[in-house]
Amino acid sequence: MKKKLALLCCSFYFCFPLPLLVGQANKIADGEEKINQKFCQITDQSEWKLAHTIKLNFAAYHPQGLVKLGRFYFLSAVQTIVKPEKYLTPLNGYDRSPGKGVGFLFKFDEQGDLLAEACLGDSMNYHPGGIDCDGKYLWIPVAEYRPNSKTYLYRVHPDNLTCQKIFSIADHIGAVACDTEQNRLIGVNWGARRFYSWEINFQRPSPKVKIKHGGVSHFTANNSFYIDYQDCHFVGNATMLCSGLKHYEIEGIGTFTLGGLELINLKSFLPLHQIPISLFVRPNLVMSNNPFFVEVVGNELIFYFIPEDNESHLYIYNVKNLL
Repeated sequence: MKKKLALLCCSFYFCFPLPLLVGQANKIADGEEKINQKFCQITDQSEWKLAHTIKLNFAAYHPQGLVKLGRFYFLSAVQTIVKPEKYLTPLNGYDRSPGKGVGFLFKFDEQGDLLAEACLGDSMNYHPGGIDCDGKYLWIPVAEYRPNSKTYLYRVHPDNLTCQKIFSIADHIGAVACDTEQNRLIGVNWGARRFYSWEINFQRPSPKVKIKHGGVSHFTANNSFYIDYQDCHFVGNATMLCSGLKHYEIEGIGTFTLGGLELINLKSFLPLHQIPISLFVRPNLVMSNNPFFVEVVGNELIFYFIPEDNESHLYIYNVKNLL
């Protein structure tokens, strides 16, 4: 394993220079429209071909969100030290204890070697969610590990993982996407039952966030229920692509896990195109379990998944037989 080049932990950090990624990040928008178009060409007859599998040469704990910038990958994850436990009856508005853990952002290369890591959050807010990039910075929600709680929203520089807490919200935000066309950050909460939107100028050195409705963030109910979104990415033309899953108990059979991808219209917050995921690492561990990323390389649509905890692998798929 390569020597770690940086270690950030909450309020302090040490770092060495790394190749600048800003130029690469600014190219993201160039491929977003292609992603949007090509995803709508996927059908249930399309072929998902495994191109590469990369073993992550570090403990990834419980992966949550994934972004690829050039030759580098950024993965959010939570290390659970004490698992939250359900209360017999709700206590102070919560259905479970806070638990204990540590939130991480990992930076690794194409060989799966760890290059840098950052600790995000505090003793209560230690659960990072799905992440996205605004063309220059990464955006990461770090929440309490329970619904209807609290979340810090961080902006992180991909070169050296320096982090800045931008604002907080009184809900558990499980994933964010950067709508750079309308200058707003989109969030989904626990179970993806709500879509949040916050007005923000991504280009400001210290962006200000506009919270609407007397201090309450604006949200829209999610009327799609068959999967819960885990990781989301803005893909241009007022759309974001979300990956997720849901477990179903079937009497006499057991638990069935359904995975899927949905392209969401960010004007109506309704799905435009939905694709089930029937790729499994092992029985009941679907490929869309938590982090994913998507890009267009040449004329190919490529997906990246990290579904496993602790001893994790990056699975890279090409999608064939598009409409």
